[in-house]
Amino acid sequence: MDTNPSTEITIEDLESYRGLSSELEALQELRMWLYFPVSSPNGREQVGQRGNTPSNPTAQAFDKLQAMDERISAKREEVANRLETILNWLDTLDDSELRSMIYWRYIMGLDWSRVCLKVYGYRSSHACRKRVMRYFGREK
Repeated sequence: MDTNPSTEITIEDLESYRGLSSELEALQELRMWLYFPVSSPNGREQVGQRGNTPSNPTAQAFDKLQAMDERISAKREEVANRLETILNWLDTLDDSELRSMIYWRYIMGLDWSRVCLKVYGYRSSHACRKRVMRYFGREK
């Protein structure tokens, strides 16, 4: 995705961003679930300290934790770059309601009925979705 503010964004780009940010959230949760807290089974070694034995479980867990942190950091940077591109594109739209709908749906991750509640003050799963899809030429 180009970072040029005049770059045209597609519905696929917006959906891809939602998927990417959801993937980042899942990786962060997986890290907490799998690797926190990391402690030695015998309680004598500190996290990150390497023992003399090749099968030091604390060191192995620490290495996995570092690899996961690197993966999360790379994913976070990719999400931030895509978000910047989308926000720059949104700034070029003249229609504030449409900008708001796209923001709430694709950046904040709300379902269509909650988007409609935020923008129009009533729940409808069709009104905002139809407006956004019309803008992208997906509906008549």
